Parts: sequence; structure tokens; C-alpha cells
Amino acid sequence: MEGDFQKAVELVKSGTPKKNVDNKTKLEFYGLYKQSTVGDINTPRPSFFDSIGRAKWFSWSSKRGMGKEEAMRHYIDLSKKHY
Repeated sequence: MEGDFQKAVELVKSGTPKKNVDNKTKLEFYGLYKQSTVGDINTPRPSFFDSIGRAKWFSWSSKRGMGKEEAMRHYIDLSKKHY
């Protein structure tokens, strides 16, 4: 699973998507990546004025309680759909 996950991460970082990837999907990739690599969110919510940081925080926070392997599986599936 780890090897497939790393391949998916490299593909997302450097690959060309099948179609434009919208911000909602990019945030989904971010949240799944952080949950896979770090686990449950461990940082305070950014201030109201940091809209990008807040969007990332909420995406990761929405994955709270999801297991590492489950998050990796979702990340891999999402990468197959878009890349």
C-alpha cells in the first residue's frame, strides 16, 4: 500500500491531469495526504484572514479519525480518477 501511495503522490505532484483539477479536489488531495502521512490534525485553526490556510485546515480536519491505510486508499483512488 505504501508503495502505491508514494507512486500516486509522485503522479499528482508531477503528472498531467486528465482534465483541470478544481480547488475542491486539490483540497481533498491535501487532506488525504496529510491524514496519510501525519494522522489526525495537530495544528490550531488558522486565523480568519488566512483563507488558504483555513481551507487546508478544514480539509485535513474533515478526515479526523480516518485510518492511515484508508486515507491512502482514498488518495490512490482519487489520483486514478484524475491522473
